[in-house]
Parts: sequence; C-alpha cells; structure tokens
Amino acid sequence: MFLDSIRKFNKALIVYVLSIASIFVFLLVFPNYVHTYTAAIFLLIPYLLGKGLNLRIEQRPFILGLIITISIIGLYLLLYYVFAKNTFNLNDFSLNIVLIHLIVIAFPEEAFFRGYLQQELGNNIKSIIIVSALFALAHFLTICIAKGSFGLHCATALLTFFPSLVMGYLYYKSKSIWECTIFHFLANMAFMATSGFSVFY
Repeated sequence: MFLDSIRKFNKALIVYVLSIASIFVFLLVFPNYVHTYTAAIFLLIPYLLGKGLNLRIEQRPFILGLIITISIIGLYLLLYYVFAKNTFNLNDFSLNIVLIHLIVIAFPEEAFFRGYLQQELGNNIKSIIIVSALFALAHFLTICIAKGSFGLHCATALLTFFPSLVMGYLYYKSKSIWECTIFHFLANMAFMATSGFSVFY
C-alpha cells in the first residue's frame, strides 16, 4: 500500500515536471500559441495516463458546489467593492475572452490538476494540499519566471494556492470535473473584473 502510494506520487510528479517544463519551453519559443498547447497537453494527460475524466453531473454535489462557489466569489467581490472603493472593470469582457477562460484555461487546468494529479494521488485532503502547491508553483513559473512579470503578479501567482484548495475540495466532494471548473472559471472572471488584483487566476 505504502509503496503503491510512493509509486503514484513519483509518477504524478514526473508527469507534472515534464508537462510544466514543456509549457515553459513552448512559452519561450511560441508565446502566441502557449494557451492552445497547454490546453491540449492538460486535456490529453488524463486520458493517456489516467482513466479519463468524470463528466457526470450529480444533483446534490453540483448544487453544493454552486453554493460554495457563489458564496466565496460573491464575498470576495463584495469585500472588493466595499474596501477597494473601486468600480468593477468590465471593459475586457467579450464573448471570445469568456469562452477562452472557460474552454482553454479553466476546463483544461482542472482536467490536469484535479482530474489527473489529484485523482492519481488518491483524491484526499493530502492530495488537495499537494496539488494546490503544484498549481501555485506552475503559475509562478509561467507568469513570473517565463514571462518575466514581477511584483504583484508574482504574489498573485503564488496566492493561487488558496483558490486551488477550494477547487480541490469541490473535486474531492463531487469526484466530477464540473464543480471545480465552474469555480475556476468564475474566479477568473472575478480576477478580470477587479483589474487583476485578486488571489484568483
């Protein structure tokens, strides 16, 4: 049992390192196509190396997921509005941007981080924490190191650890990719609406 867990952890870590390294290189060489490449890699891995993705929707976990999502993101937006004394930035929203965040960013990232990595590591509390650390590290490497963005962007990249805990919990409870994808997508929209200065990405 213990050796099996070690083997699964090693496999997941190797897949993670190779995937992020290939994205890092692709970002440096073909920056305009990195989102397409990343989405393709993240969507293929659960099917090639895992057991695919659970695409079923079960009513009770789905409703619980929506309640958690609306509560957390709603609270964040309320606090932003009250304390930042700022209006929401809706200028960057378009159907194209919304679809990209849903189809090219949120769904593929959840497929890889939750549907493959968290599932491979046992889909338990420990795996949620490990995968959330890997999620934050991946954002730090691609945003801060590869793109050369520093300052607040780097802090934001590292703080993705916290929304990742929520996404991991939603996957843990539902064992479906949809609840964490919806949270991820709406968190990205909140990130944009607050001019990017948020813990969500």
